[in-house]
This record gives sequence, structure tokens and C-alpha cells, in this order.
Amino acid sequence: MRPLVPTVARFPLVIVLFSCVILLINAFGFFNFFTNLSEFVPGIGAGHAVDQLSYMVAGRQLGGALVLLFALFYKDVRIMQLAWVIAIIRELVDLSLASNSAGMFWFVIVLLVAEVATVVYLERVARGKIAKYTATGQ
Repeated sequence: MRPLVPTVARFPLVIVLFSCVILLINAFGFFNFFTNLSEFVPGIGAGHAVDQLSYMVAGRQLGGALVLLFALFYKDVRIMQLAWVIAIIRELVDLSLASNSAGMFWFVIVLLVAEVATVVYLERVARGKIAKYTATGQ
């Protein structure tokens, strides 16, 4: 039986770079949705309900970013997986809303594929199936 790998000294560079891209997307979304959601959602108008919706969407971006940042610094494989599962759920919601834009639809599909691949790779790391992350492989 292979040993479980709860933490790593560092995550693979590809995952760190992809995390940085997602963090940039989250930061962009947070600031834009927090300040002017009506510019991103045509026909939404203005008012207290739109302000509340804006705060909710901005919070969704901020929450995922905070979990991902924590996972990057804590270096726990399962927390990193949780961060990517949160990202997958967010992308699935975005996919349901992106049906009117082919470009956005395919962008979300590419993100989903990369996020699922990241979760699968992290699962292999956690289960000790990648030698360089096990005690014997280091």
C-alpha cells in the first residue's frame, strides 16, 4: 500500500501558474462585479437588488480566491483539491450562464477541463502514486 501524501514541499509549477491565472481572473471578477455588475450583465439595470446581487457575485469570486491562496501557502494537497472543486463548481454555474456567448462558452469549457485535470493529478499526488511526492521519492 502506498503512503498518503498530506502535504508537499511545493506544488508542480504548472499548477502554481494555473492557480495564478485563476487568481487573476478572480481578482478581475471581484473588482468589476463589486463595482459595476450592470456593465457585465446587459439589461440588468440598477437598484438595491442589483447592488445585493453584485455583492454576492463579488463574494463568490473572493471566497474561491481566498481558499486557493490558502491552499498555495499551506501546501496541503486536500485543501488544494478543495480549492479546485470550488473552482469547478463556479465554472459549472458560469457555463450555465454563458450559453449566449460562444467565446465565453469555450473559455469556460477549457477552464473546466484544466481544473478537472488538476484535481485528478492532485488525487494521484495525495495517494502517493507520483514518486517525487512520496517520502521514498524525495
